Amino acid sequence: MKKFTILASVALVMFLQSCGSSKQVATAPINVSQNQVQQDIEVALNPCEEYAFKAPSQRAAGTGVHFKETTAENLAQLNARTNLAKALQQCVQAATKNYADGKELFAADGESSSYVTDQSAGVADREAGWAKELIKGAPVVMKRKYKTPDNQWRIYVCVEYQESVAEMAAKITKVFNEKLTQEQKARIDFNEQKFKQEMQEAMGDYKGVTEQ
Repeated sequence: MKKFTILASVALVMFLQSCGSSKQVATAPINVSQNQVQQDIEVALNPCEEYAFKAPSQRAAGTGVHFKETTAENLAQLNARTNLAKALQQCVQAATKNYADGKELFAADGESSSYVTDQSAGVADREAGWAKELIKGAPVVMKRKYKTPDNQWRIYVCVEYQESVAEMAAKITKVFNEKLTQEQKARIDFNEQKFKQEMQEAMGDYKGVTEQ
């Protein structure tokens, strides 16, 4: 009888312990799942960035941060013009590639086909400088100023090349026509009207600056 009482007591203790541990296990996943719930935070575009996004081949935004207001604004304008130059450069690269691909279809053999593409790629090396020349006078069309918690100026600007896509395409084509030598034009069979059409289409299709 004494042994039975001892065994019964031990069994009761073990049962109570198992019940207690099972309750803890049951509640643990609820606490973990609550701690792991996360929500994405939407970051709105600054008005200058949003305005530039509506016409990415003609506008670009930039930002500058500095304790001096004039320095912050100069940095913002520099960044915006750099972004606009990159946009134009990528449009020119797309037009050049499409032009070269079109010429490949009519190349007589593989050697001449490759030569057309190589010549077009060689021209692309000078595109960055030409793009910067074209957007030198692009004015600031929007500006927003903010003060940071550490009392610096954060300034956003949007610059815009104010001619139409067709006018820009014509001007870029004119630059190509002036910069290419007669030999280069002959080698790639340069057609001004065809290239202007490719340039206009590339600018119309352009969605924003991509990594090089």
